[in-house]
Amino acid sequence: MDRTKTLKAFASYVGQYDSGDPKISLKIKHTYKVAELCEKIGAAIGLEGDDLDAAWLCGMLHDIGRFEQIRQYHTFIDWKSVDHAKLSTVVLFGPKRDADKILEALPLPCQLADFREFTDLEGYDDIVYTAVYYHSALQLPEELEERKKMYCNILRDADKLDIFRANLETSLEDIYNVTIEEIYNSEITPEVFQVFGEHRAVPKLLKKTPVDHLVGHICLTFELVYPVSRQLVKEQGYLKRICLILFQHGIYFPGQRYFFPNLWCNTQRFQYRAAKCYFIFFLRQSSCSWQTIKTFCHIFICISDLYGKSKPFVHSSSQKNTGTISFHIFILFYCFLQSLRIFF
Repeated sequence: MDRTKTLKAFASYVGQYDSGDPKISLKIKHTYKVAELCEKIGAAIGLEGDDLDAAWLCGMLHDIGRFEQIRQYHTFIDWKSVDHAKLSTVVLFGPKRDADKILEALPLPCQLADFREFTDLEGYDDIVYTAVYYHSALQLPEELEERKKMYCNILRDADKLDIFRANLETSLEDIYNVTIEEIYNSEITPEVFQVFGEHRAVPKLLKKTPVDHLVGHICLTFELVYPVSRQLVKEQGYLKRICLILFQHGIYFPGQRYFFPNLWCNTQRFQYRAAKCYFIFFLRQSSCSWQTIKTFCHIFICISDLYGKSKPFVHSSSQKNTGTISFHIFILFYCFLQSLRIFF
């Protein structure tokens, strides 16, 4: 396959949009990263030649509908706008493949492309269509044939892997279309938190608050299919960075923004509950039983909430509640040690 043709056609299509928009530039970079990851995963499971090129092609085209979504709705949130995966297939394959009537629901005329302009690869049209169509679905259809399912899983794993990078390198304001203050003041809804505890992906319609979307991204880890994908998570180090920075200063973003302020300095309940999500994930990868993890995290949250009602933590010899503070720090240190066992 002539990959140069694909790259030129992609650059030509996205050239119609404002690359100065952080959301547009985010998705351009995301596209190249996902294509690269698709190739790595495909090679690791034994694909080569045209089969491997097809996996790379799925990555290059999977989010092409995002650019219209941003232009028309100014958001990445599908339930507030349009299913971006289905829109991507319509952009690529035209109205004849628009079984979901996506074009009729758009507020503005859609900038369509032509799949054949992106590739000279023959015999993979349906595979690419299926992989793109289902790449953001909660689950794949059971009746999907194995070959198509393989390409779907390659793309879905690659997409998840790069979402971790995006959450670290991009301002959450640009990703979730809310202010940092709104994220700080939001809470994880009980339904989303329950899904997290069950180690499942969060359905889109359950995400009601800004932090729900972040937790939903964390839950993507539980859905990785291939061993190489889990290995790539470790090699990339994004989850390790999240853990380490969480215990030091909070997750840093450009513009002097922080996602998690210092755990013992912030009184917002959201930080503690979101931190609990991370701790459950890290501890769950260790040998601890689920009941032990739940008990441990319950203690952590109780202590955090209790201390959160008082003044911000300050090292002082005159501090009266030293027992609670020491135990609080012990809990954090224990979580840190558990994460070291997994990622170091």
